[in-house]
Amino acid sequence: MRRIRIAARQATTVAGAAALLVAGVNVAPAAAANPPSCVERSTWEDGAQSWAKANNTCSSRKTFYFQWDWAVDGDCKTLKAGYYRSEWRVRQANFRSLVNC
Repeated sequence: MRRIRIAARQATTVAGAAALLVAGVNVAPAAAANPPSCVERSTWEDGAQSWAKANNTCSSRKTFYFQWDWAVDGDCKTLKAGYYRSEWRVRQANFRSLVNC
């Protein structure tokens, strides 16, 4: 009988930890901020590829990454004022947004 109580307690602890992990994963993306509106965004498709472009028209450097649905997100990059960066993924991917890092 004592082993059952311990097992039940461990199961409750594991379930609680899993719930916290899931809650943490769901909260983290919402806390991330997007770059300001002076970082212009555009998207297009070219054959088998989906493209996204960020153009920094701000007066200072901005650091962000490209966030994609159904594909790996881009690396964190710093873009100087007046510069742009483009990324592509296979066409099934959709550009979601730019996220500060």
